[in-house]
Amino acid sequence: MLCQAPVCVSREIRSVAFVALIGGYHVCSIHEIAVEADILSQSNNNNKTTYKWLHDKLQFAVYSLIPNNLRDSLHFRLGRLLWNNSSANPEEEWMLYMAANQFNSASTSSREVDPLDLARLNLQAANSSISKGAFYPAVALLRAGVGYLDAESNWEEEHDLCIELFSTLAEMEYIIGNHEQCMNAANVVLEKGRTLKDTCRAQSRLLDCSVSGSNRDYSKAIKMTIEVLKSYGLKMPLKTNQHQQWNPFRKKLWTIRVSEKLESLADMPKTADPTARQITKLLTQNLSYYAACLGDRDTQKLASMHAIRLSFVHGINEHTCVAVQQLSIVNMMNGNLTEAHRYSDLAVQLCARFQEAPGTNHANTKGVAHSSILAIMRPFHENLEPCLDACRIGFRTGDMAFSSLCAVFYSSCYFCIGLSLSPLEPDLACFGHEARLFGQSPSVVTLFQMFWQTTLDPQCGHSPCTALKGDAMDQDEILGSLEGQARSMTLRDLSTFRLLLACVCNDVSSKQELVDVLCDCPLADLTVFRAHLRLAFLGLAAISLGRELGHHKYKKLGKTIIEKMKTDVKLKAMNSYPVLLMLQAEENPSKVRYENAIKTCARSGLIHCEAFMNERAGLYFMGRNDKEHGEFHLGKALARYGDWGATTKVHQMKKEHAFLSDSFALMGDSGYSHKGRSRHSDKPHESMTTCGV
Repeated sequence: MLCQAPVCVSREIRSVAFVALIGGYHVCSIHEIAVEADILSQSNNNNKTTYKWLHDKLQFAVYSLIPNNLRDSLHFRLGRLLWNNSSANPEEEWMLYMAANQFNSASTSSREVDPLDLARLNLQAANSSISKGAFYPAVALLRAGVGYLDAESNWEEEHDLCIELFSTLAEMEYIIGNHEQCMNAANVVLEKGRTLKDTCRAQSRLLDCSVSGSNRDYSKAIKMTIEVLKSYGLKMPLKTNQHQQWNPFRKKLWTIRVSEKLESLADMPKTADPTARQITKLLTQNLSYYAACLGDRDTQKLASMHAIRLSFVHGINEHTCVAVQQLSIVNMMNGNLTEAHRYSDLAVQLCARFQEAPGTNHANTKGVAHSSILAIMRPFHENLEPCLDACRIGFRTGDMAFSSLCAVFYSSCYFCIGLSLSPLEPDLACFGHEARLFGQSPSVVTLFQMFWQTTLDPQCGHSPCTALKGDAMDQDEILGSLEGQARSMTLRDLSTFRLLLACVCNDVSSKQELVDVLCDCPLADLTVFRAHLRLAFLGLAAISLGRELGHHKYKKLGKTIIEKMKTDVKLKAMNSYPVLLMLQAEENPSKVRYENAIKTCARSGLIHCEAFMNERAGLYFMGRNDKEHGEFHLGKALARYGDWGATTKVHQMKKEHAFLSDSFALMGDSGYSHKGRSRHSDKPHESMTTCGV
């Protein structure tokens, strides 16, 4: 029974908290006896003594020896002891957390302590956990705190406390993916709240939940957000194409851009108006974001400019940077890359004025910048690590939705670059696990399964397969489980990666099937990586099908994508230049065009593209009876496919071309895929301005 005290606390115990006598022994004496018995280990750090259980099972075993009728009393005494000492030692935040846990473990403690005091204690401990990114422990504390509010009179006596507990609980339940529990807590706030200030946080989470299911109905979410904004006195048209409704808003807000005072936001004071902050959040995090996902640029722009206008009037807040970033995206989609870059830089400046913490938008701002305008203006290699860093920031600050989204950006960028496939697998396993753990939407979870299967298929070593069915996913099952907007978005992405595999494996029937699916997708896309990958292989497949099948629609599609790439190159989108050369070489094959495309892909570190173009050049030369050049390029293709990790393709090429022996394949540079970043030059391609565009 000597270890009754520490066994109830945790695996690590600091002696500073235990200054009372328990069971006739001084607690420090108990610890020393336990150390001598090899039950606890002792360590000293900065004049603080810490005791640690040598094994969890020892703790559980000792706890089981405590009689049931004594456990509640012991939990309560430890809770009181820790609570009192936490006031004297505010730097020891762990005491507050453990005090709350001790009271929550004692079923009779509420009879001896005011339940409202215990509710406050749990809220305080939960906020401490949230600040450290410990969201699951915070949820347990908040649920316990809500459990102490068992009387209707509590809402009358401590209305603000009840609102704060339920609002914070709704936010934390959403973060860990418990959307039903989130809605339950939020609905309690909406029912009991007296003012808009009471209900604002709950309203935001209900809107987030509305687009978190298997059917991401952004149109409905936009209407819901506009209704909430009306309660704040902000009237907006439901349809921005109704010019008689929208023009007054546009004329009023457009003066922000005309006056060119947007940069002055960087020097604006921070707002102290909570209502302005909440309206800005609804306009940016909800309305503008939903409109962007739906492709409604007018509503996206309208909402962002409203938010910026509020910031000019009331001061900036942590959501102003999102509004500026959304304007950057609108300009990018309209081809105004200079303006888009200017706005994106300003958004980063505004975000930097706020400390990285839960509720801020560091992950959002950084992730969106490096997956949109910066992904156009800079080489993909320079955006890879920032996307991963934004993912980590989102995870630390509780922005799980954007953490997963930035992980999608990172993975898509990885595929665009064509780095070795196998190192991506553990990252995808981790991303997928986190997305499921924190209840991200099925379409987001599916993306990581899709990425994973795309890395597995080229490495399997079996016959070429362009259907994403295997250990990571089954495309038919996935599509069958989704509906509405979520299904159409997933079908687009699924077809893109299948088309990549179909082009590599030269599966004509699959290419035709997938081009027919993707040909109606808009050429522009919010995510540059996704659009780049889709257009590159859609263009290559369309040109190939137009030549092999003689269908006019495929030829026309290929020409349309070439013109799109030419326009991008004129705007200094350097990542479009290698794709343009690839498409031009495929449209009008020649030795010079193929060599230029191969050289540019190699210089850009695009291993998979270099492999593909070497193969296409090899087949071109073999068809012209130029065996020397044909075998050379096919050999280089084999080596590059091997560097990429496409074992299946290597086997296919050896089967189709007998001269590609194992010794021939060794002509490639060893470890080429790991040199992708270091070999890449961040200088603009010399030929970008002279490529005939």
